[in-house]
Amino acid sequence: MNVFHKVALQGLKKNRTRTFVTIIGVALSAALFTAVATFGTSLLQYLVRGSSAKYGGWYVEFVDVDAGFVQQRGADAEVTQTTAFENIGYAVLDGAKSPEKPYLFVAGFGADAFDELPVTLISGRLPENDTEVLVPNHVAMKAGVQLPVGECLSLALGSRTAGGQTLTQHDPYTAGETLTPTAEKRYTVVGTYDRAGFEEHEAPGYTLITKVNGQAPAGRYSLALEGAAQRFQNDPKCYEEGIDFMFGDSLLVANVVEKGAATRSLYLPEGDTFYDYYTREAYAGGQTIEFPVDLGSIPLFVRSGAIIPMAVNQMKNLMTEQPTGISLLCAADKDGAFDLYEDDGTTMDYENGGYVKTTITMTAGERTIIDFKLEGDYTTSVETMEMDMIHREKAPYWITVDGETLPHFLHRRKFAETDCGWYYSQRLKSVQVKYPNPKKDYKVVVSFEQFDLIGM
Repeated sequence: MNVFHKVALQGLKKNRTRTFVTIIGVALSAALFTAVATFGTSLLQYLVRGSSAKYGGWYVEFVDVDAGFVQQRGADAEVTQTTAFENIGYAVLDGAKSPEKPYLFVAGFGADAFDELPVTLISGRLPENDTEVLVPNHVAMKAGVQLPVGECLSLALGSRTAGGQTLTQHDPYTAGETLTPTAEKRYTVVGTYDRAGFEEHEAPGYTLITKVNGQAPAGRYSLALEGAAQRFQNDPKCYEEGIDFMFGDSLLVANVVEKGAATRSLYLPEGDTFYDYYTREAYAGGQTIEFPVDLGSIPLFVRSGAIIPMAVNQMKNLMTEQPTGISLLCAADKDGAFDLYEDDGTTMDYENGGYVKTTITMTAGERTIIDFKLEGDYTTSVETMEMDMIHREKAPYWITVDGETLPHFLHRRKFAETDCGWYYSQRLKSVQVKYPNPKKDYKVVVSFEQFDLIGM
């Protein structure tokens, strides 16, 4: 399975207890976009099944964050709506038949969570206070434990840990983990519900849902964010698109889900230009296009003004591997911006400045300027930078990095052999740039200005 790479999420450094926040669906904006090195069928399945089946219109989840982070994201201008539930704790489920799922997990829903997250009531009613719970139907079917309506439960609730790390519902049960009870709670079962999609099959706890009022300041939460038809709310035609979605603010994914499909129609939102990710062909927004596909196709379209970071080296283990190179895919027909966040991925040093946030700002024009500004004390593992700048009109005149002019290569092979220079791809109509990472504030200037061949 292709994995998300740890080179983004600028808002997370002060709000996590584990190495990474778990990404469930699609990030909403450049500030919340996670770089992906490769696009494969597993990624499509992950996004389509995860986003639509679990959350309907929800696109990203943050696991185990504090109330302050929930409030910050609710006030974020890039987020159209949020919902959260409190992670109250785990308790041992006596008599459970499945050794990989030995717990009950109690989640505290507020009124908005009941309204927004998919909970299908089978019997009884919804809980009205924090002494009542809903029980999922697979407690009986999978665990073989009967918790009927009217049953009184006394649960010793606590948290799971292993190797000094707090574990969540997205961490499967492992032998040797510890459950440490911290509170005794009594609940009355008032209803049963159909197992919800937001509980992963590998989750170690059956999710019991109770009602909470407000957010406890010291509580831990799971937070879902909504964005994208939301990203193009002013274009009514976007509301008719049921299976297309924005992956971040800059990448439009057109799923192929019909068996035997040979062509695919796609409406492109009005007001932007979109570029085929694979061919770089340009399409104006506000129109429906048709293109050939098969069931293995993953049609992707890059939005104008995009800055999309991707790790050059493919990483399979985020705990042991770091990105050594970053490639920026840029659609330089309009201004754009992106925040790239890095830390060591294993310690809490980020709390003391052990991180680096790179603010990347693109100013489009005859002289297109990519400005890199760094914040934080962490020394990045990224040694090389690459840039793939879509510019269909013409090749550049010259390119500088940190004031130094890069050599121009006319042959693709010669460019591939060097570690610093630029080349214009006539096939892709894009500027290919690579150079050693300066690891400081700097600018890349790409000149598309008119020049006089005779004057040269």
